Amino acid sequence: MRKDAQLARLRGTNRRPADQKIKIKALPLQASDRAMDRSQKINRKTFFKWAALALTIPFSKIWHSSVSQKQAFAKAEKSLTFDPNLSEGIYFYDRVILNKTADGILLFSSRCTHLGCNISKIENGSLVCPCHGSQFSFGGIPLKGPAVEPLETIDYQMEEDGESVRIYYRV
Repeated sequence: MRKDAQLARLRGTNRRPADQKIKIKALPLQASDRAMDRSQKINRKTFFKWAALALTIPFSKIWHSSVSQKQAFAKAEKSLTFDPNLSEGIYFYDRVILNKTADGILLFSSRCTHLGCNISKIENGSLVCPCHGSQFSFGGIPLKGPAVEPLETIDYQMEEDGESVRIYYRV
């Protein structure tokens, strides 16, 4: 054994002197070794694709459950009760606008289609949004912007018992 190797061993290092070369014989890879070698190599792009997929699934489940719960509460059935002799005109209820005409009843959402403010007043023969001044006809059609979409029409079912009229709807 050479003196340099003995000194290295005493110092606790296993470095070989620079003049001593190590010969390594490479063994040929078999087909199964090559496949395993490729599968172990993963580039950054592939890693982030898999990481995004792994995070997307749980977050989408959480989001879907929270949205469906909100929709269940938001789509609860509500009702309005009023006198059958109610005169023709516009009536504001919590989240709806009732328009009673000679032809029947129209029910609209009171939510402005511009930014969602609650419409609760009439000026100069039109429904007016208090936030930005959008104006709608009594049929829910926009007359003056910034809103460009009509008010949402609400489907309803009506019951009459002679003493009162009850309208069932979903908002």
